[in-house]
Amino acid sequence: MSIITRYLLTRLAFTLILLWMALVALVALFDVLAGINDLRTDYGTVDMLYHVWMLLPQRFYDLLPAAGLLATLVVMGSLANQGALTIFQTSGISRIGLISYFAVPLVLLSCLLVMLLDQWILDLHKQAIDTRSVKLGRANIHVSKPYWHKQDHWMVHAMRLDAQNRVHALSIYETNNAVDTGQAMFTRYLHADFADFVAPGSPWQLHRVHEYRLIDSVGTEDSNKIKAPHAIDYTWHPVLSFPLNITPELIRLATRAPEFLRLHDLFRYKTYLARQGFAAHANVYAVTFWSRIFAPFTMLALIYLAAAFIFGPLRTASAGQRVMTGFLVGLIFNSIQNVTSAASVVFSWNPVLAATVPSMLLLCGAYFLQRRIG
Repeated sequence: MSIITRYLLTRLAFTLILLWMALVALVALFDVLAGINDLRTDYGTVDMLYHVWMLLPQRFYDLLPAAGLLATLVVMGSLANQGALTIFQTSGISRIGLISYFAVPLVLLSCLLVMLLDQWILDLHKQAIDTRSVKLGRANIHVSKPYWHKQDHWMVHAMRLDAQNRVHALSIYETNNAVDTGQAMFTRYLHADFADFVAPGSPWQLHRVHEYRLIDSVGTEDSNKIKAPHAIDYTWHPVLSFPLNITPELIRLATRAPEFLRLHDLFRYKTYLARQGFAAHANVYAVTFWSRIFAPFTMLALIYLAAAFIFGPLRTASAGQRVMTGFLVGLIFNSIQNVTSAASVVFSWNPVLAATVPSMLLLCGAYFLQRRIG
């Protein structure tokens, strides 16, 4: 390792660690302030601080792009003020070569964090959430919101899944599968107090089942409306087997936010949603999947843009101006990411494009800025 390489890496590492820790500390402070509202007799200050502590690895991952951008602006700006950039270039190091001293270690660090997120960080986050749920008296609620599932001509609604893989308040709606012809009607409705998962490929065991068969249906003149029943046949079952093709694991995946799923879970669930015909919903998970895959590319785009600012309009700026510019660039970039992600869902855009367009815009802006300054 040359003297120049060692010098630049040392300065970058020191500045990155300092700024990274500062950003994480700031976000952790906000987490503490938000957690104060949950304080109660069985969930004290120590429990709340432990919850914030367990979330720190996730915060480090989320804030790496911002810390890398700010570190590059600060270090390269400091070198520019000292005339070191000019010295490096006159010694034979190209502008791209200088940028690579910053881009390569930060991109490698981003790749490492993506792997750690998938193997370790998400587990810590889940442990933090579960521990908090136990303290707040929600230990048995692994799924906190209802879940809808489409299977052939059935619509399945589950209210809650507990730690024993038991679904509570399960409702199943069956139609005659004639929606496309405008002659659709409900033919059967099942409501079970709870249902047990037996094994993959085996029927679920529904307990205390109320079955309503809708017969002698009377049509309506409006073909766009589902026809209404004329008579109801009621049956009660202590236990009833039903061939649901879902698993408790799939239900848990459906009710967790996409950003808290592993890469293979994201891929599996987005594929499942696409097969079910929920393309818009599948795009939400697909964008998260591809955004995580292209995280190193995003880091590269941010570093390239930061270097373009230093070689151009921010060469003689103060450290405060560079930091403020970094915050503004990060805010604009995050806003563009949110817009493209939402647009991918609303307009059914390609999720790969939605994940890469913000980074491509950064690279294009940096390229034209570099061309302008020569």
